[in-house]
Amino acid sequence: MVALLALSACSVTPPPPLVPSTPGMTVVPKEKLNEIVVGVDEVKGSYNPHTTAGQSTVTTALSSLLLPSTFRNDTDGSPRMDRDLLVGAEVTRAEPYTVTYTIRRDASWSD
Repeated sequence: MVALLALSACSVTPPPPLVPSTPGMTVVPKEKLNEIVVGVDEVKGSYNPHTTAGQSTVTTALSSLLLPSTFRNDTDGSPRMDRDLLVGAEVTRAEPYTVTYTIRRDASWSD
């Protein structure tokens, strides 16, 4: 019996693991963002950039975010046709200057 006690007293407990176990991860789905908030000091005149009263830096910036456009500026500043809206655009008459736009059938927007 003394021999068993002596042997058990000499036994080694295993050391703690070198790498702790990683805690379980919970994946939270990202919320779909569908709103843009734009802060401006003041809008003078109107929100319509197509009128004289609506010509301002603020309405121009807002309209570029909100209104559809057949062409948008590329990174180098050159106009590029928006293929989400148009299938094509071509000059069909020189005098008077006439451009015919072909709008995608599935293109839509609302206010």
